[in-house]
Amino acid sequence: VREIVCRKIKSQRKVLKEYSYREQELQSMAAIGRLAACAHKAKYLMDIEVLRGMEGAASRVYFSAFPCLLDERLWQWKGRAQHPAHDAVNALLNYGYAFLEKDVRIALAGSGLDVRLGFFHANNGRKESLVYDMMESYRHDALDRLVLKLLRSGSFTPNDFFVTGEECRLSPAAKKIWAAHYENYMEKPTNRYDGLSPREMIRREIKSFGARILRKKGDGDV
Repeated sequence: VREIVCRKIKSQRKVLKEYSYREQELQSMAAIGRLAACAHKAKYLMDIEVLRGMEGAASRVYFSAFPCLLDERLWQWKGRAQHPAHDAVNALLNYGYAFLEKDVRIALAGSGLDVRLGFFHANNGRKESLVYDMMESYRHDALDRLVLKLLRSGSFTPNDFFVTGEECRLSPAAKKIWAAHYENYMEKPTNRYDGLSPREMIRREIKSFGARILRKKGDGDV
């Protein structure tokens, strides 16, 4: 749990550093400083519930600074909203996380691990907790980067989204645009992952994690 939380906070800091608009750097740097403090504390925490609380606190800091990464003339942001999404950026994040979940689920299928047995999210015998546990390392480092890249490049406009009731959704055409960009992004090798594509990196890391867990189980450590 500590490894996941520390890695997630590190990814949050990197995204804020790399994607903040110049005129909003001071606001972003304040959030980066707070995340650095969270990361320092997390390295020494031994209690899982306290680590969960730290992860939640860091996520609130990160998303409070999300306007620093957006062109606010086009994209509104009033905070993270999962289900339902109240704005276009949240809608795109939610849709993207569903695609990321699929990739993590496929990677876990070959790991030899039972996806019902997680270590961070609740295990209740019904929810596939391990899928969501393993997603945490890749949400910001992989998925958020793609969302920001597409929003900045003009791949999407506010007209690609519509609101039904209280929920904002992608149009059918926008979903196709997203799917094409996502596949291209996930298959493209990058220096950030030592020449691997994001999909290859995820599969390799999850395979390694599974092997480590199973090896410890065989040694009688767990």
